[in-house]
Amino acid sequence: MKFLKINIEEYPDLKNIGVKNGLLFNDLADYFALFIEEKIVGYCSIKQKNFKSAIFKTAFVFPEHRRKGYLRFMVNERLKIVKSFGIIKVEANCTKQSLNVHLSLGAKITKEYKNGITKIVYENL
Repeated sequence: MKFLKINIEEYPDLKNIGVKNGLLFNDLADYFALFIEEKIVGYCSIKQKNFKSAIFKTAFVFPEHRRKGYLRFMVNERLKIVKSFGIIKVEANCTKQSLNVHLSLGAKITKEYKNGITKIVYENL
């Protein structure tokens, strides 16, 4: 398993699939892909807000690779990355599918939207 920073523009298929699944992309975010045997099984991003906080964006695991712990792995890797930069607070908007992973890793719910999205925060990293 490899978790590597990528240029999302070099992977138009990833971006197209994400857009079709309702994901939003941001030019200021850093994108990462999870590779298994040289094949991308999921991807995600981090957008740094300021010196002490960041936003986890765009987490997606391809349907045929779900329920194998890959989302949890990507969240943990992103937490390691932001901690290494001294970031102490991370926010994310979660779908119902990803919420339990974040809660099990210590995130707290800060807001629940009517559209089924839940805002979470990791604090004091």
